Amino acid sequence: MYRVGNSVEQVFGGNIIKQGDRTPLGFSFRDENGELVSLLGATVDVKLANAFGIVLETRAIISDEYTVTFSIGASDITGAGEMRIEFTVNHASGIKEKFPSDDWQRIKITSTLEDLQKTGVAYFTFEKMTGEF
Repeated sequence: MYRVGNSVEQVFGGNIIKQGDRTPLGFSFRDENGELVSLLGATVDVKLANAFGIVLETRAIISDEYTVTFSIGASDITGAGEMRIEFTVNHASGIKEKFPSDDWQRIKITSTLEDLQKTGVAYFTFEKMTGEF
């Protein structure tokens, strides 16, 4: 039987966001014992990928000892759909840890109406329809 080595916990922000929306996302990390991982003196790199490959790499902001934040901005080209997130914590000691160890953290980016093609809407009035009969 397998045991999960470490995990990611989303502490704020949604897991469904609109493309181009600048929703801040916040995460904490837990070790194999379920304890929060201290981020003092560390940096945290974030990779965001869709089904085809990595679409965004960025550095998260450490907002307190246990929480990192990042946003996907309007200028970040990610596309829409399910996205997988992987974090690399670079500790001051030189040790690097990948989070989560089981699968990925996931969010969904929904497309905007600007992505849809314009189309005409056909309609018939009752008078026009009865006039043809």
